[in-house]
Amino acid sequence: MKTFQARPPHSPFTLGSLGVPRIALGVLLVSACADVDDDAHDLDEQTQEIIDNLLAADIPESQIEVDDDGRVVMGGDLIVGLQASRELAGIDGSSSQGFRQYGFTGATIDPAIDEICVGGSALGGTLSNALDAAIVNFNDENLRFVMTRFAGSPPGSCDAIITAGTYYADTQVVGYSCAPSYGMPCSFLQLNLKYANQGLDYLEHLITHELGHAVGLHHSDVYAPVCPVAAGSGASHIPGTPTTGQPYGSIMNSCLWASTTGEWTSSDVAALQVLLGDHFDAAEQFSDQNPNGVWSYGYANVGGEFTASPTYTQNGSIVVRGGGPNSDGWRGLHHNVSTEALGYSGGLVMEPHALVMHPGNSVDALAVLRFTAPRTACYDVDVTWTNIDQQATNTWVWIYTNAASQEGTVYPFTPPGFKEILTHGLQGHGASTTFSETMALTSGEVLSFEVGNGGDGYFNDSVRIELTVTETSC
Repeated sequence: MKTFQARPPHSPFTLGSLGVPRIALGVLLVSACADVDDDAHDLDEQTQEIIDNLLAADIPESQIEVDDDGRVVMGGDLIVGLQASRELAGIDGSSSQGFRQYGFTGATIDPAIDEICVGGSALGGTLSNALDAAIVNFNDENLRFVMTRFAGSPPGSCDAIITAGTYYADTQVVGYSCAPSYGMPCSFLQLNLKYANQGLDYLEHLITHELGHAVGLHHSDVYAPVCPVAAGSGASHIPGTPTTGQPYGSIMNSCLWASTTGEWTSSDVAALQVLLGDHFDAAEQFSDQNPNGVWSYGYANVGGEFTASPTYTQNGSIVVRGGGPNSDGWRGLHHNVSTEALGYSGGLVMEPHALVMHPGNSVDALAVLRFTAPRTACYDVDVTWTNIDQQATNTWVWIYTNAASQEGTVYPFTPPGFKEILTHGLQGHGASTTFSETMALTSGEVLSFEVGNGGDGYFNDSVRIELTVTETSC
């Protein structure tokens, strides 16, 4: 049986790599936490099982501690109960995929939860305002649930309840929460009143971070930490998030930086899409990250492998994800980020927030947009392509997939490992085609949406794509 002893706490403030003070997000109290591999005391049976389950989920021993109250703490500020540890380890029919950057592959909240109600009657002043701002952070990302703050008794519409409380301790501890279990979020988060006089952005960051833990987000820098409390944890990478620990890189970093804005970063948004999103809009979620959560932007030659586009540029209100051989400066995806329609010579008009695919000049120079299923589920796939250039001639569009559940045709020019489920030619301005189908996709399977120039060069070949993918019941 593993035993433990107290160890010195981390320093409350250390100097970050950019020379900015930071504070560890931890539940570690002075002499209150213990390593799990020493011979000072015996662990009780339940505590030992939690630790063993976390180790079985590939969480290193350096990430696991026991506090003065006998609670198992992971990564400094995350309490893990017995059921959550079993789900992380893939016991009792739970996922056996192990530990994952940002999110718990096993310990997750039920997709049927539509409304999470958050109580904060114990919070006053700036802390109360920060809770409101943190709830807005989640609701702004169009996740599969909404968060609603309540006072007094929770409304009957709540599927789950999280209560924000406070305590005071003269330590580096700023707050803590716990991991989900039984498909439900953690029911609490606790905030140290020692830091209640920090600014709104700081407290918004703190509460967003702890709410993130409650709904199943882990530290984003576990694989390459910017804080010592996160060191050594194994993880699998989520597309669109950094592969190195980055100060200011994420609200879910293991450190709370004094100069934080309190807002999600683009990496956070990509992870939220993958872990907690159920509605994916290619135009709305277009990003400078590539891959970007479920979306990847690139190019291919007919019958060739997909290549992620290496360049991202902005010219006024148009951002372009392009590049690659034979691109002629045009092949790629073009997004109007403004609220105004943009007109160009020759009669091309890009509507506000429109996403446009444009092929290269060579007949086989394809622009490609890919969706990767974030989890095994059924998805409603709705896409419309439209020739938007007034002088449009011929373009071709395709959908390919490697999904085992989908029937399709394999031709000599079909991408390796894929099958064609749609091909259609668009001739002239306003020509359009629509595809709408419910598909069963396994996590990691791909839908590839591709545009070519129709064999007559790439002039006037701007094709708007309106694409949404929505998780649904099978």
